[in-house]
Amino acid sequence: MIVPIEREAGGSIRTWFDGIWWTSSTLTTVGYGDLVPITVAGRIIGMALQFIGAIVFGVTIAMVGSVINRSQEEFNWKRNQDRLDKIEQTLERIEKQSAFLVKKEQKF
Repeated sequence: MIVPIEREAGGSIRTWFDGIWWTSSTLTTVGYGDLVPITVAGRIIGMALQFIGAIVFGVTIAMVGSVINRSQEEFNWKRNQDRLDKIEQTLERIEKQSAFLVKKEQKF
């Protein structure tokens, strides 16, 4: 969309490769400044691409962070559950020993 608009106006975006380069640098919000739109329509397209790029990268980073956080929480829950299982086993062993000792003392 940007190439025909800017080529007719005599802007720096003249070839399809220039358009692809400008679009990718704008979407990634890098914006090197080597190619810039000079028309109002080109600048509106540029603003839209900047917003879209920021949203796409923001959502992607949020999703990756959510997956990492979820896996970390699952790991912690599993680790805590394993600890609770060990504690319960220890308590059962202690209860059995104390029950045995109580029975043994009652015989005397």
